[in-house]
Amino acid sequence: MPLVFTKKPIDAIEVQAAFNIRSEALEEPAMLAIMHKRAIKRAYLKLDAGKEFVKTAGYGFAAGYIVHTNCPGAVDADEQEQLVSLLYSRCLSYAWENSMQTVALPLCYRAFDALTEQQVYQEAKSAIEQFFKERNLTVYLCLQSEAVISVYDWRVESIDKAIQSSCPPAAAQAFKGTVIQLKPVSQESGVRYSFADFPTAHPLTTIINNMKSETFSQMLLRIIDEKQITDVSCYKKANIERSLFSKIKSNKFYKPSKMTVIALAIALELDINQARELLYKAGYTLSDSIVFDVIITYVLSRQIYNINEVNEILFAYGQPTLGSK
Repeated sequence: MPLVFTKKPIDAIEVQAAFNIRSEALEEPAMLAIMHKRAIKRAYLKLDAGKEFVKTAGYGFAAGYIVHTNCPGAVDADEQEQLVSLLYSRCLSYAWENSMQTVALPLCYRAFDALTEQQVYQEAKSAIEQFFKERNLTVYLCLQSEAVISVYDWRVESIDKAIQSSCPPAAAQAFKGTVIQLKPVSQESGVRYSFADFPTAHPLTTIINNMKSETFSQMLLRIIDEKQITDVSCYKKANIERSLFSKIKSNKFYKPSKMTVIALAIALELDINQARELLYKAGYTLSDSIVFDVIITYVLSRQIYNINEVNEILFAYGQPTLGSK
């Protein structure tokens, strides 16, 4: 289900299968240098004989298997765009049909000479997103640098200003009025006991069990119900695994990572105040002196709720991306 952008070499990614996409337009991939030559030669002979995919052991790779396939050739740019989409769709379909849950794919932009690296990236990403609409799979897309992700100029300019100013004064003005005001603890706020009231008579477990304040898990499930969306829709949009969502749902005191909370806030399309409150329930906040937090504040304030679009921005600025964990 999650789409993960990474600069790791494809042979270093721990997945069930890494794809080796061969093309006449490409030089012999460097990754093949650590593969078993005879096995690769046999695989290539099968591909040349017309077989669409050939699976071999993961010689020297962190992946369990290597899946070999040929990159289709094309004449003009329009045809190449279609073939990029077809190539990545075919690879994902093969992985799904062979019960693979995690795969790594290279960005084979040099195989399509009529397209830029950014165009190949956009076509590959669109094909992966389309595949995710009906099936669950974790896909690592291997990129050589952040430059492949072309963030819109207006967004780059705005984010740069927010980061450079580190909020005050320019960014603070942009985000003015967005900070949630937290009320002091009191009986009215829903806290039933204080430690001063019961220094010894009541054990800590009693105080915890009688908490009336809404936990992160409870708030999350309430918002899902209010927005009338399904659990499946929520965790898919958040780019997180079903197993992680189940842990959150089944344990009202579960403490997720900050990245998971932000991913869920984006999936639920929360405004900045709601997102800050959800983060607070899990014990986190958004800082005006951390680049990652400034970017998240920026995207939430501007209602950018596509998780892959947010991850593109984060990746372009060298920040960790959301989801998948």
